Amino acid sequence: MGAGLVIGLGLMLFTLSCRSGEPPGKWRNLLFRVPGTACLFRGFPVGPGASFLEQTDESQIGVVRSVQVAKDRIFVLDASNVLFEFSRDGSYVGKLDRLGRGPEEYMMIMSFEIQGSGEERRIAINDPVNRRLQFYDLDFRFLESMDFPFPFFHFHALPSGTLVLYRALMGGAGEQFNQDLMLRNPETGEMASYFPYTGMSPRNADEKSLLPNETGALFHTNYSDVVLSISDKGRVDSAYHITFGPFEFPEADYLRSGEDGSLFDRSWRESDLVYRYCFREIGESVFLAFVRKGTRYTVLQDAAGKQVFSEGLRDDFGYGLEDGWPDFFDGDRVGFVLYPYILQEKRKEGVALHASLEPVRPDANPVLVLFDIRSTLQP
Repeated sequence: MGAGLVIGLGLMLFTLSCRSGEPPGKWRNLLFRVPGTACLFRGFPVGPGASFLEQTDESQIGVVRSVQVAKDRIFVLDASNVLFEFSRDGSYVGKLDRLGRGPEEYMMIMSFEIQGSGEERRIAINDPVNRRLQFYDLDFRFLESMDFPFPFFHFHALPSGTLVLYRALMGGAGEQFNQDLMLRNPETGEMASYFPYTGMSPRNADEKSLLPNETGALFHTNYSDVVLSISDKGRVDSAYHITFGPFEFPEADYLRSGEDGSLFDRSWRESDLVYRYCFREIGESVFLAFVRKGTRYTVLQDAAGKQVFSEGLRDDFGYGLEDGWPDFFDGDRVGFVLYPYILQEKRKEGVALHASLEPVRPDANPVLVLFDIRSTLQP
């Protein structure tokens, strides 16, 4: 089992000034020693850990774009811009399917979020075509709209009500709003440019780059070794500096030099550089998944620097997750989407699947599985 490395203050400042600048707040240096002590995902909890999404005439899912778990409910966004709701055991509850430009409709669901708690929970969906957030209760009854002067990819509501908006390369905004990260004041509705840390371009991020934590939100980009923590008041109050052992990042503009999209696909499959990663706080531990040379590495490191990792996300229980990439989170658990037709292909290849997957038909709805990271990733 690998151990964290204590980095001297002088080296830390030199590294940060050379590679990343010096944002405000408190730094925690993370050195992931990969390869280190390898392990398998094991001890998967059959039953509560798997949700076989019920398939009816009203709940047929094609390609899953996003999943969010809200205590007793599971919400699944389909590529057809339909938001499905299931209970924790996978039973179908209902769906939101209201394409249009009317006051209670949407033209597209780019992203969504479950906000609030208890009886105050509500669903916020991001419609970049109509440039607004639409709010519904958990039974999909319309509540209200919130209009914006620009479209955006992803968002997160801080506990204070302040909205963090991630725009990335999306156009359609005036010069005053032509920023990658914006903040919306919940009292005045005013927009403010938010990216005081100029050493890291936020343009290379995805939906897992803006994630909630206990005090606000985490934000990182795919080609930077810096993770920022956005406080409830909308400022950076802590940050992480990540070192991926012997692995390095490409230059921020490296992938843009290609004439077509094939460069990215070829690079992340063949290069020794780290092109994409997913970061999450789990209590005092941190979870990291990243891609290098077409292989996904998964790491868990505690506050003392002790860590374990899985290369290629191998498993010993037959759920076919050799090359899985985290699809969603549920508290301390990380979730994956299994497609039945892929499971069918594995059967044909002679892969011994878990007994609970044997009855799954190739045309059935996807299966969601969850791992308690702290209990399954262990030396």
